[in-house]
Amino acid sequence: MRVGFVRNVGLVALGLAVAVTAACNDDPLSFDNDAVFDIVTNPSAMTVPAGAVVKLATRAVNQGGEPTWTEVTHTVAPACVIVEDDPDALEINPPGLFVVTGGTVWGSCTITLTAGGDTATVAVTNVAGQILIVDYPELVAFGQSVQFGASIYTLDEPPVLMGPFENSDADWTSDDP
Repeated sequence: MRVGFVRNVGLVALGLAVAVTAACNDDPLSFDNDAVFDIVTNPSAMTVPAGAVVKLATRAVNQGGEPTWTEVTHTVAPACVIVEDDPDALEINPPGLFVVTGGTVWGSCTITLTAGGDTATVAVTNVAGQILIVDYPELVAFGQSVQFGASIYTLDEPPVLMGPFENSDADWTSDDP
């Protein structure tokens, strides 16, 4: 009788231990697949010339790094670039593919991305579309130091004259040796 009692107590204790262990969920793969854990961006920082188009891929992901298919929205402050949805995105792509177009305002701005209560930022530097070297000497001897001026062009602004620059301030090449 005593052996049976000890055995039954042991089985009851084992059953309670299994029940308590089953109630605790320590499974690291147990999470809500649709909950946004992070917003992944590629690239995480951009340099965009005026008028140029650069693609920005973002994705709202869950704790396992899988896309949640949650819409990613954007805001730009201050507005130095234009951000639009990528018209070439396929329906099988998760939302969050954007086209970033360099504006005419030079400088830095931030694209803030939001999805499911989470945010991420992409730092953007908007630079001139074209630099034209002006006011340079016709002949430059090897090792000679010269000064030159430069005009920076954007999409719809007149050229901005800058300089003079020393040749050590810029990297330049010539098509005429």
